[in-house]
Amino acid sequence: MDSLAPPLRSAALLRPSLRERLRGIAICISFANLCFVYQWSKLSSRHLEYFRYPPVDPGYLMAQAAGVIGQTLLLALVFYLISGNAKLSAAPRAQWLIRTIFMVSLFYPFHVLQTESGLFGNNNWLAWALLAAWTVAVVRYHRQLFRPVCSTVLLLLTLLPLEVGTLALQVIRPAYVEPPLAGRLAAAPNRPRVLWVIFDELDYQWGFTKRPASVKMPEFDRLALESFSATQARRAARSTMAAIPALFTGTPLSKVAVRPPDDLALTFQAGRQTALFSSVPNIFSEARKLGFNSGIAGWYEPYCRLLANSVVSCAWSPAQSNISPDMDRYWAWMVYLFRLQLYNFSRLAGLNSTVPTDPYGGRADRMNQIEEYETIASAASRAVADAGLDFVYLHWPVPHRFGIYDRRTERIVPSGTYFDNLQLADRTLGDLRSAMERVGLWDRTTVVVSADHSARADFESGPFIENLAPPPESPVVPFFVKLAGQRQGMRYDAAFNACLTKDMLLAIMRGEVDTPTSLAAWLEKNRQRIPLGR
Repeated sequence: MDSLAPPLRSAALLRPSLRERLRGIAICISFANLCFVYQWSKLSSRHLEYFRYPPVDPGYLMAQAAGVIGQTLLLALVFYLISGNAKLSAAPRAQWLIRTIFMVSLFYPFHVLQTESGLFGNNNWLAWALLAAWTVAVVRYHRQLFRPVCSTVLLLLTLLPLEVGTLALQVIRPAYVEPPLAGRLAAAPNRPRVLWVIFDELDYQWGFTKRPASVKMPEFDRLALESFSATQARRAARSTMAAIPALFTGTPLSKVAVRPPDDLALTFQAGRQTALFSSVPNIFSEARKLGFNSGIAGWYEPYCRLLANSVVSCAWSPAQSNISPDMDRYWAWMVYLFRLQLYNFSRLAGLNSTVPTDPYGGRADRMNQIEEYETIASAASRAVADAGLDFVYLHWPVPHRFGIYDRRTERIVPSGTYFDNLQLADRTLGDLRSAMERVGLWDRTTVVVSADHSARADFESGPFIENLAPPPESPVVPFFVKLAGQRQGMRYDAAFNACLTKDMLLAIMRGEVDTPTSLAAWLEKNRQRIPLGR
């Protein structure tokens, strides 16, 4: 391949040798593979195993591997055709241009890795600064850099067989078996009953202070009038992956890493110490020590694996978007990967709010989320009406994307916006209340309703928020506590970290908090114990 071969010195050398061609092809394949290295890393690291029902389907893994390899070869062919034009590469300036573009383009796979891993957070400007610095270095030191860069890319071709081999190990690994749940404890007649409801990405501004007039949320408005309503509760973390374990352990976390198939590695903000989730006391293990029978119906996290030894009833639905739609269908997976590359390129260009190539939101994603919602709804309706459960936790996939509701027709459909999902969250709250009222459990149950995190400006934008101008991103999340027997609302305006929820729930379970006044006093005493979330 001319542009990636040694410099041409005469017309006689216009046609590269077989060795040079093979070297150029190998470099193109390696470069293309680097563009998909994050997809390989997710497959080979067992990351997806954490988010899926066991066991992992070998056919599913084979389709994924074939899709990534197919896309890699297609992209490598494009690179080869661009760089292999003999007429262009015979001209020194054209050859210099092609080689410069090649070296500068190597920043792209690095950008994909840092974006997907969150290495720089949301600092897109930092990516641009690094790209500018790399471009200047390439232009200035073109001759010195070209050969070592090519050699490095060629060396990285060894990643491809390593990736395929690591993936093959998953096929022969023994299937994971879901652990049995804990046995039911003896009932106590006067034990408090608690329901904790998390609506994913329920935003305080969009839902309450800056709610569009077209969005009707009568159930939340009714709840606010008869509950303890906190106006400055700060999210435990900015993402679900970090927020849920932080809420469960009552401790702010700086990092959470998956330890498939059934654990998490937590890094605590205080002291930067690391521990496995399974080794840290959590709200469910503490509730069981108090004699509470706990039940879960939740989305995203594999709750029934994480908490099997502490709960007596459990249902969970994986976030299918972590798996990607139709991954067991080869051509659908190929199209998905192509759209993913367009989307990642648009994010580098800063167009992620407007470009219509985002692969996370097609009909397959929405149909999956409808299935997830309905799975949780079925389990939740049984759990909240089960008088034998003393503590019930529910985690809903709305109003988080994707839109699955039409608030005008009041029907669940594979379309919609954040505000449609807001109204679905309101309908869901009403359904829960009705299910509990039918069996006489609403009044005697303390109901806590909140969110794992608020709306994020880099996720919720453009058509999903009906092209409205979003308010500045806020760490404040809704926080309602309807204590057992409570009829009169009370507003609380002091700021506190939602990580306090765990200890607050335990205080309610122990009977230390049973009125709005005692709850306000408890928060005043404890709210400065945990730094506010950001």
